[in-house]
Amino acid sequence: MTNIQQNANSKQDAFIEDEILECIWVAIEEQDAMTTETLYKKFDNETIGKALPQMETNALITILDSEVKLTETGQKEATSIIRRHRLAERLL
Repeated sequence: MTNIQQNANSKQDAFIEDEILECIWVAIEEQDAMTTETLYKKFDNETIGKALPQMETNALITILDSEVKLTETGQKEATSIIRRHRLAERLL
């Protein structure tokens, strides 16, 4: 794999991670809970199957009995993502 391909893959992985964090943040704000089943319904099975373990390893989320929660680090990251998206919406 070339450096360009690795860079493209890491950008795509970061984008997917951001989307998942945003989805979890919104669900927790609206429903007070997020489950792995809900994430599998919203995203591709392969994507979630790879992303969730990585996000858990990176201490962004915890999973207990299929309930997904943001860690303090994950909460900060998700809040930053939400702020960026809201700012972009206002600018458009």
